[in-house]
Amino acid sequence: MKIIWQKITSFQQLSALQKSWTLLNHRTNDNCLFTSPAWLLNWYNIFWQENWKLHCFAAFENDILIALLPFYYQKSKGVLSQKKLFLLGQGEPEKSEVASEYLDILIDDAMPASEIKKGLLKLQIKKFDLLTVRAVKHDAKILQLFGEHKTLAGYQYYLNKNQWCASNLSKNNRSRYKRSNNQLEKMNAKFSWVPAKKFSAYWQVMKKFHQQRWQNKAHQGAFCELNFNLFHQNLLNKKINVSEEKRAKMLWNMYCLEVWKKNQ
Repeated sequence: MKIIWQKITSFQQLSALQKSWTLLNHRTNDNCLFTSPAWLLNWYNIFWQENWKLHCFAAFENDILIALLPFYYQKSKGVLSQKKLFLLGQGEPEKSEVASEYLDILIDDAMPASEIKKGLLKLQIKKFDLLTVRAVKHDAKILQLFGEHKTLAGYQYYLNKNQWCASNLSKNNRSRYKRSNNQLEKMNAKFSWVPAKKFSAYWQVMKKFHQQRWQNKAHQGAFCELNFNLFHQNLLNKKINVSEEKRAKMLWNMYCLEVWKKNQ
C-alpha cells in the first residue's frame, strides 16, 4: 500500500477535492452534513479572514482520497501573539456562529495506524499554542487520536424508535415531555416535513420566532448578522447529493435544533 500525503494551504486545493471528499465523508462518517464539503466550503467562503491559514492534509492511495485532516489556524496580532489550531468549520465570531457540530477528521478504516501517525506528525501540533475542538461525538476519531490531550467531549444522541419510550427519560425530562405534549395538543399542533420549495418561506417564519425571543431578552440574536444569514441562504440554495426529501428533512431538522439550542 503506497500512500501519498498532500499538504493543502489554499481554498483552490481544498475545493478541488470536493467530489472525492464527499465519497470519503459518506464512507467514514455516515455522510454527516457538518463534515461534508457542502457545509465546510460554504463556511470558508463566508467567514474566512485574512490572518487565518489553512493547515489541511490529505492522503491518497492510487489517487483515491482515504484521509482528510481539515485544520486551519488563527494567528492573533499583538505583543503576546498566539497560533490557535481549529477544525475547519469552527472559530467564527460568536455573534454570527452557525454551530458547526460533530466535526471530525476523516480517515478510512482500512488505513494503517503507521500512516495515521504520519499524518499527525505532519500536523506538528506542538507548534501551536492551542488546539480547540468542540461539540464532537463521543467516538470521534480526533478524540481517539489525541488521547490524553482531550479535556471535554460533546455527545450526539440517536434514538431507536422501536425501543424508545417516555419512561426512558429522567424524571425532570419526563415532566417537560408531558408538559410540551399538553401544550401541543391544546394548539392542535402537528409535525410535517417541509418540502424543499418552501424552505425560504419557513426560514422567514423561524427567523421571526427566533428574533422575538432574543428581542424580549434585549439582544439582537444571530439572525441579525449578515454572515449568519448568508451562510444558511447559500446552504439552502446548494444542491446536496441526497434526495430532495432527505435533504428537506435534514436541513429543517438541523435548523430547528439550532434554534432550540440558541433559545436555551
